[in-house]
Amino acid sequence: MPATDLAPRKRPKNRKAQIALVAAELFCERGYHLVGIDEIAAAVGISGPAVYRHFPNKYAILVHATRELVTAALDAAREVPGDDPAGVLDAQLAALARFTVERRKVGALYQWEWRYLAEEHRTEFRADLAGLDARLVAPCDGCARSCPPAAPSSWCAPR
Repeated sequence: MPATDLAPRKRPKNRKAQIALVAAELFCERGYHLVGIDEIAAAVGISGPAVYRHFPNKYAILVHATRELVTAALDAAREVPGDDPAGVLDAQLAALARFTVERRKVGALYQWEWRYLAEEHRTEFRADLAGLDARLVAPCDGCARSCPPAAPSSWCAPR
């Protein structure tokens, strides 16, 4: 037997992220309570006990997956440098559209599974989502201030 056959398999460096992403997909498909650790593990290609090397329990996976999703949304809508509010908003919305398509299987995780999060985590994610809103409102306000008086009110009405 060659020596390479005896070498232990190495775990990918992003195993924790893989587990969280697969779990998020399963939670979105079937619901948090209907998905078990062994099912998550099988979908990743590892054993159930191997999941516990990365997460203490299923709830920790839900929190991590939600954090990953919110962080990715914030990254997608990061502040774009520029003086043109419409250009900044266009760039942010294009990035969010790409993010939505790339994460379409898990995009509804927070929307549908938030009720299983402890209040401290709900508060954390609400604050993050408020930050996301703020990143989009600033260029919207800039667009509203720069609209000509005859512009359609649906686009330029002051808030």
